[in-house]
Amino acid sequence: MDASYVANADLERINARLIERYGQVDLSGIESASRSIPTKLYSPDAKRLFVRYFHLLQMNMQYISVIGRLYLEDAVVTDAEERLAALIQAATDRVNKAIKQSEQTFRENGVTNLGSFHIAPISADVLVFSSFARRYLELITKLDHLMLMLEIMAIDEFISITAKQQQKSPHKRAIRAIGRESLSQRIRFYKMITAARGVQSSEARGRARSRQRDEEAAPAHGENEAAATGDGDEGRVGAAESGDRDSGAAAHDEDAIQKPRAPRRRTRNIKEPGHAPAEEVAIEQPEHGDAPPAPPMHLTDGVILADPQADSPNPPETGRHLAPPQDLSESAEAAFDAV
Repeated sequence: MDASYVANADLERINARLIERYGQVDLSGIESASRSIPTKLYSPDAKRLFVRYFHLLQMNMQYISVIGRLYLEDAVVTDAEERLAALIQAATDRVNKAIKQSEQTFRENGVTNLGSFHIAPISADVLVFSSFARRYLELITKLDHLMLMLEIMAIDEFISITAKQQQKSPHKRAIRAIGRESLSQRIRFYKMITAARGVQSSEARGRARSRQRDEEAAPAHGENEAAATGDGDEGRVGAAESGDRDSGAAAHDEDAIQKPRAPRRRTRNIKEPGHAPAEEVAIEQPEHGDAPPAPPMHLTDGVILADPQADSPNPPETGRHLAPPQDLSESAEAAFDAV
Protein backbone atom coordinates (compact mmCIF):
# COMPACT_ATOMS: atom_id res chain seq x y z
CA MET A 1 0.00 0.00 0.00
CA ASP A 2 1.25 3.44 -0.91
CA ALA A 3 2.41 5.47 2.08
CA SER A 4 0.84 8.62 0.67
CA TYR A 5 -2.51 6.85 0.54
CA VAL A 6 -2.25 5.97 4.23
CA ALA A 7 -1.36 9.57 5.05
CA ASN A 8 -4.26 10.90 3.02
CA ALA A 9 -6.61 8.41 4.71
CA ASP A 10 -5.50 9.66 8.12
CA LEU A 11 -6.00 13.23 7.04
CA GLU A 12 -9.50 12.36 5.83
CA ARG A 13 -10.36 11.26 9.37
CA ILE A 14 -9.31 14.65 10.74
CA ASN A 15 -12.43 16.27 9.32
CA ALA A 16 -14.61 13.50 10.74
CA ARG A 17 -13.09 13.93 14.22
CA LEU A 18 -13.37 17.69 13.97
CA ILE A 19 -17.06 17.56 13.04
CA GLU A 20 -17.76 14.91 15.66
CA ARG A 21 -16.15 17.01 18.37
CA TYR A 22 -17.48 20.46 17.56
CA GLY A 23 -20.19 20.06 14.95
CA GLN A 24 -22.91 18.36 17.04
CA VAL A 25 -25.53 21.11 16.99
CA ASP A 26 -29.28 20.56 17.25
CA LEU A 27 -31.13 23.04 15.04
CA SER A 28 -34.55 21.45 15.50
CA GLY A 29 -35.62 24.26 17.84
CA ILE A 30 -35.33 26.88 15.09
CA GLU A 31 -38.66 27.24 13.28
CA SER A 32 -37.64 30.06 10.91
CA ALA A 33 -37.19 29.68 7.16
CA SER A 34 -33.73 28.70 5.98
CA ARG A 35 -31.60 28.87 2.89
CA SER A 36 -29.07 26.21 1.88
CA ILE A 37 -25.66 27.55 0.82
CA PRO A 38 -23.04 25.12 -0.59
CA THR A 39 -19.78 25.70 1.31
CA LYS A 40 -16.25 24.33 1.14
CA LEU A 41 -13.61 25.16 3.68
CA TYR A 42 -9.98 24.14 3.15
CA SER A 43 -7.85 25.77 5.84
CA PRO A 44 -7.75 24.24 9.37
CA ASP A 45 -8.29 27.71 10.85
CA ALA A 46 -11.51 28.31 8.93
CA LYS A 47 -12.77 24.77 9.62
CA ARG A 48 -12.41 25.12 13.37
CA LEU A 49 -13.90 28.59 13.44
CA PHE A 50 -16.86 27.34 11.43
CA VAL A 51 -17.69 24.28 13.51
CA ARG A 52 -17.18 26.13 16.80
CA TYR A 53 -18.91 29.44 16.23
CA PHE A 54 -21.17 29.45 13.18
CA HIS A 55 -24.08 27.42 14.53
CA LEU A 56 -23.57 29.05 17.93
CA LEU A 57 -24.19 32.42 16.32
CA GLN A 58 -27.25 31.09 14.50
CA MET A 59 -28.82 29.82 17.73
CA ASN A 60 -28.01 33.03 19.58
CA MET A 61 -29.39 35.27 16.84
CA GLN A 62 -32.58 33.22 16.72
CA TYR A 63 -33.07 33.85 20.43
CA ILE A 64 -32.22 37.55 20.18
CA SER A 65 -34.20 38.42 17.07
CA VAL A 66 -37.25 36.17 17.48
CA ILE A 67 -37.69 35.34 21.19
CA GLY A 68 -36.43 38.74 22.33
CA ARG A 69 -39.09 40.62 20.39
CA LEU A 70 -41.84 38.64 22.12
CA TYR A 71 -40.97 40.01 25.58
CA LEU A 72 -38.77 43.08 25.13
CA GLU A 73 -39.07 46.38 23.35
CA ASP A 74 -38.04 46.47 19.71
CA ALA A 75 -35.45 49.18 20.38
CA VAL A 76 -33.52 46.88 22.73
CA VAL A 77 -33.42 44.08 20.16
CA THR A 78 -32.49 46.44 17.34
CA ASP A 79 -29.59 47.85 19.35
CA ALA A 80 -28.14 44.33 19.90
CA GLU A 81 -28.56 43.46 16.22
CA GLU A 82 -26.83 46.65 15.10
CA ARG A 83 -23.92 45.97 17.44
CA LEU A 84 -23.39 42.48 16.00
CA ALA A 85 -23.81 43.73 12.42
CA ALA A 86 -21.14 46.36 13.03
CA LEU A 87 -18.72 43.73 14.34
CA ILE A 88 -19.31 41.51 11.31
CA GLN A 89 -18.86 44.44 8.92
CA ALA A 90 -15.66 45.60 10.59
CA ALA A 91 -14.16 42.10 10.48
CA THR A 92 -15.18 41.72 6.82
CA ASP A 93 -13.55 45.01 5.88
CA ARG A 94 -10.27 43.97 7.53
CA VAL A 95 -10.28 40.61 5.75
CA ASN A 96 -11.03 42.24 2.38
CA LYS A 97 -8.17 44.67 2.89
CA ALA A 98 -5.78 41.85 3.79
CA ILE A 99 -6.83 39.89 0.68
CA LYS A 100 -6.17 42.88 -1.58
CA GLN A 101 -2.72 43.37 -0.06
CA SER A 102 -1.88 39.69 -0.59
CA GLU A 103 -3.03 39.81 -4.22
CA GLN A 104 -0.87 42.87 -4.74
CA THR A 105 2.13 40.99 -3.33
CA PHE A 106 1.48 38.06 -5.70
CA ARG A 107 1.24 40.36 -8.72
CA GLU A 108 4.46 42.14 -7.76
CA ASN A 109 6.29 38.81 -7.53
CA GLY A 110 4.70 37.29 -10.62
CA VAL A 111 2.84 34.51 -8.84
CA THR A 112 -0.20 33.43 -10.85
CA ASN A 113 -0.92 29.96 -9.43
CA LEU A 114 -1.82 29.52 -5.78
CA GLY A 115 -1.25 26.27 -3.98
CA SER A 116 -3.81 24.24 -2.03
CA PHE A 117 -4.24 22.31 1.22
CA HIS A 118 -3.73 18.60 0.74
CA ILE A 119 -6.36 17.81 3.43
CA ALA A 120 -9.83 17.27 2.03
CA PRO A 121 -12.11 20.25 2.59
CA ILE A 122 -15.23 20.27 4.70
CA SER A 123 -17.98 20.35 2.12
CA ALA A 124 -21.59 20.83 3.17
CA ASP A 125 -24.83 22.53 2.29
CA VAL A 126 -25.08 24.93 5.19
CA LEU A 127 -28.54 26.00 6.40
CA VAL A 128 -28.69 29.74 7.00
CA PHE A 129 -31.58 31.18 9.05
CA SER A 130 -30.78 34.90 9.12
CA SER A 131 -28.87 37.63 7.35
CA PHE A 132 -26.42 37.72 10.25
CA ALA A 133 -25.61 34.04 9.73
CA ARG A 134 -25.24 34.54 5.97
CA ARG A 135 -22.79 37.41 6.41
CA TYR A 136 -20.92 35.49 9.09
CA LEU A 137 -20.57 32.50 6.75
CA GLU A 138 -19.27 34.78 3.99
CA LEU A 139 -16.72 36.20 6.43
CA ILE A 140 -15.47 32.71 7.35
CA THR A 141 -15.24 31.78 3.66
CA LYS A 142 -13.12 34.87 2.91
CA LEU A 143 -10.93 34.08 5.90
CA ASP A 144 -10.39 30.61 4.50
CA HIS A 145 -9.10 32.12 1.26
CA LEU A 146 -6.87 34.56 3.12
CA MET A 147 -5.32 31.76 5.21
CA LEU A 148 -4.26 29.97 2.01
CA MET A 149 -2.71 33.13 0.57
CA LEU A 150 -0.74 33.77 3.75
CA GLU A 151 0.55 30.17 3.80
CA ILE A 152 1.76 30.44 0.19
CA MET A 153 3.42 33.80 0.84
CA ALA A 154 5.30 32.22 3.78
CA ILE A 155 6.34 29.27 1.59
CA ASP A 156 7.65 31.61 -1.14
CA GLU A 157 9.28 33.71 1.59
CA PHE A 158 7.44 36.84 0.68
CA ILE A 159 6.73 37.16 4.39
CA SER A 160 8.28 35.53 7.43
CA ILE A 161 6.58 32.87 9.55
CA THR A 162 6.28 35.38 12.36
CA ALA A 163 4.61 37.87 10.06
CA LYS A 164 2.26 35.16 8.85
CA GLN A 165 1.12 34.39 12.41
CA GLN A 166 0.81 38.07 13.21
CA GLN A 167 -1.45 38.61 10.21
CA LYS A 168 -3.57 35.53 10.95
CA SER A 169 -4.26 36.19 14.62
CA PRO A 170 -6.27 39.46 14.40
CA HIS A 171 -8.69 38.03 11.85
CA LYS A 172 -9.31 34.86 13.84
CA ARG A 173 -9.77 36.87 17.04
CA ALA A 174 -12.34 39.07 15.27
CA ILE A 175 -14.40 36.04 14.17
CA ARG A 176 -14.27 34.53 17.67
CA ALA A 177 -15.26 37.88 19.17
CA ILE A 178 -18.40 37.95 17.01
CA GLY A 179 -19.48 34.51 18.20
CA ARG A 180 -18.78 35.37 21.83
CA GLU A 181 -20.60 38.68 21.54
CA SER A 182 -23.68 36.90 20.24
CA LEU A 183 -23.52 34.57 23.25
CA SER A 184 -23.09 37.51 25.62
CA GLN A 185 -26.11 39.25 24.10
CA ARG A 186 -28.18 36.11 24.40
CA ILE A 187 -27.33 35.74 28.10
CA ARG A 188 -28.23 39.40 28.65
CA PHE A 189 -31.53 38.92 26.83
CA TYR A 190 -32.25 35.78 28.82
CA LYS A 191 -31.87 37.67 32.09
CA MET A 192 -34.06 40.52 30.86
CA ILE A 193 -36.74 38.15 29.58
CA THR A 194 -36.67 36.15 32.81
CA ALA A 195 -37.11 39.35 34.82
CA ALA A 196 -39.96 40.51 32.57
CA ARG A 197 -41.69 37.15 32.79
CA GLY A 198 -41.15 37.10 36.54
CA VAL A 199 -42.87 40.46 36.90
CA GLN A 200 -45.71 39.27 34.72
CA SER A 201 -45.96 36.04 36.70
CA SER A 202 -46.00 37.89 40.03
CA GLU A 203 -48.72 40.21 38.75
CA ALA A 204 -50.71 37.21 37.51
CA ARG A 205 -50.32 35.49 40.87
CA GLY A 206 -51.44 38.66 42.64
CA ARG A 207 -54.55 38.84 40.47
CA ALA A 208 -55.24 35.14 41.09
CA ARG A 209 -54.94 35.61 44.85
CA SER A 210 -57.28 38.61 44.70
CA ARG A 211 -59.85 36.58 42.81
CA GLN A 212 -59.51 33.72 45.26
CA ARG A 213 -60.04 36.05 48.23
CA ASP A 214 -63.08 37.53 46.54
CA GLU A 215 -64.51 34.09 45.87
CA GLU A 216 -63.90 33.02 49.45
CA ALA A 217 -65.44 36.21 50.83
CA ALA A 218 -68.57 35.93 48.67
CA PRO A 219 -69.95 32.67 50.20
CA ALA A 220 -69.17 33.89 53.72
CA HIS A 221 -71.11 37.09 53.04
CA GLY A 222 -74.05 35.04 51.72
CA GLU A 223 -74.07 32.84 54.81
CA ASN A 224 -74.14 35.88 57.09
CA GLU A 225 -77.13 37.27 55.22
CA ALA A 226 -78.88 33.90 55.41
CA ALA A 227 -78.27 33.72 59.17
CA ALA A 228 -79.63 37.25 59.61
CA THR A 229 -82.85 36.46 57.65
CA GLY A 230 -83.32 32.98 59.17
CA ASP A 231 -82.73 31.08 55.93
CA GLY A 232 -79.78 29.02 57.12
CA ASP A 233 -81.63 25.87 58.29
CA GLU A 234 -80.04 23.58 55.80
CA GLY A 235 -76.56 24.63 56.82
CA ARG A 236 -77.39 24.14 60.50
CA VAL A 237 -78.91 20.74 59.88
CA GLY A 238 -75.88 19.66 57.89
CA ALA A 239 -73.57 20.89 60.61
CA ALA A 240 -75.65 19.05 63.24
CA GLU A 241 -75.56 15.82 61.24
CA SER A 242 -71.80 16.07 60.77
CA GLY A 243 -71.32 16.72 64.51
CA ASP A 244 -73.61 14.03 66.02
CA ARG A 245 -70.80 12.46 67.90
CA ASP A 246 -69.64 15.71 69.48
CA SER A 247 -73.20 16.72 70.33
CA GLY A 248 -73.83 13.41 72.09
CA ALA A 249 -70.69 13.77 74.12
CA ALA A 250 -71.65 17.32 75.09
CA ALA A 251 -75.16 16.19 76.15
CA HIS A 252 -73.68 13.43 78.31
CA ASP A 253 -71.46 15.94 80.05
CA GLU A 254 -74.44 18.26 80.69
CA ASP A 255 -76.43 15.39 82.26
CA ALA A 256 -73.49 14.56 84.49
CA ILE A 257 -73.32 18.16 85.64
CA GLN A 258 -77.07 18.53 86.19
CA LYS A 259 -77.43 15.20 88.07
CA PRO A 260 -74.60 14.84 90.62
CA ARG A 261 -74.17 11.54 92.39
CA ALA A 262 -75.52 11.17 95.90
CA PRO A 263 -72.87 11.15 98.61
CA ARG A 264 -71.77 7.72 99.71
CA ARG A 265 -72.89 6.68 103.19
CA ARG A 266 -70.80 4.15 104.99
CA THR A 267 -72.05 3.07 108.48
CA ARG A 268 -71.20 0.31 110.91
CA ASN A 269 -72.97 -0.60 114.15
CA ILE A 270 -70.72 -1.72 116.98
CA LYS A 271 -72.67 -3.29 119.82
CA GLU A 272 -70.65 -3.97 122.86
CA PRO A 273 -71.93 -5.02 126.27
CA GLY A 274 -72.46 -2.15 128.57
CA HIS A 275 -72.47 0.49 125.90
CA ALA A 276 -75.16 2.22 123.99
CA PRO A 277 -75.48 1.52 120.26
CA ALA A 278 -73.16 3.60 118.17
CA GLU A 279 -74.67 6.51 116.34
CA GLU A 280 -74.42 6.43 112.59
CA VAL A 281 -72.29 9.24 111.23
CA ALA A 282 -72.46 9.89 107.46
CA ILE A 283 -69.20 11.02 105.90
CA GLU A 284 -69.62 12.72 102.56
CA GLN A 285 -67.06 11.49 100.09
CA PRO A 286 -65.71 13.91 97.50
CA GLU A 287 -67.07 13.14 94.07
CA HIS A 288 -63.96 14.17 92.14
CA GLY A 289 -60.31 14.32 93.03
CA ASP A 290 -57.41 12.03 93.63
CA ALA A 291 -57.60 11.95 97.46
CA PRO A 292 -58.69 8.49 98.82
CA PRO A 293 -62.04 8.33 100.69
CA ALA A 294 -61.82 8.76 104.46
CA PRO A 295 -62.71 5.69 106.55
CA PRO A 296 -66.18 5.70 108.23
CA MET A 297 -66.24 7.11 111.74
CA HIS A 298 -68.51 6.02 114.69
CA LEU A 299 -69.46 7.94 117.77
CA THR A 300 -69.17 5.81 120.91
CA ASP A 301 -69.73 7.48 124.27
CA GLY A 302 -68.78 10.80 122.85
CA VAL A 303 -65.54 9.46 121.38
CA ILE A 304 -65.11 9.11 117.58
CA LEU A 305 -63.67 5.77 116.54
CA ALA A 306 -62.17 4.88 113.19
CA ASP A 307 -63.27 1.60 111.61
CA PRO A 308 -60.11 -0.55 111.31
CA GLN A 309 -61.75 -2.82 108.64
CA ALA A 310 -62.59 -0.03 106.25
CA ASP A 311 -61.11 -0.32 102.74
CA SER A 312 -58.61 2.44 103.25
CA PRO A 313 -55.25 2.34 101.46
CA ASN A 314 -53.54 2.93 104.85
CA PRO A 315 -55.67 1.29 107.56
CA PRO A 316 -54.93 2.46 111.11
CA GLU A 317 -52.88 0.20 113.30
CA THR A 318 -54.61 -1.84 116.03
CA GLY A 319 -54.26 -0.32 119.48
CA ARG A 320 -54.35 3.28 118.24
CA HIS A 321 -58.13 3.65 118.68
CA LEU A 322 -59.25 6.70 120.47
CA ALA A 323 -61.44 4.74 122.97
CA PRO A 324 -59.72 3.98 126.33
CA PRO A 325 -58.49 0.37 126.40
CA GLN A 326 -59.56 -0.12 130.09
CA ASP A 327 -63.22 0.46 129.23
CA LEU A 328 -63.16 -2.21 126.59
CA SER A 329 -61.47 -4.78 128.89
CA GLU A 330 -64.01 -4.16 131.68
CA SER A 331 -66.89 -4.64 129.28
CA ALA A 332 -65.38 -7.92 128.09
CA GLU A 333 -64.95 -9.22 131.67
CA ALA A 334 -68.53 -8.28 132.55
CA ALA A 335 -69.80 -10.14 129.52
CA PHE A 336 -67.73 -13.24 130.44
CA ASP A 337 -69.10 -13.22 134.01
CA ALA A 338 -72.64 -12.96 132.77
CA VAL A 339 -72.21 -16.08 130.63
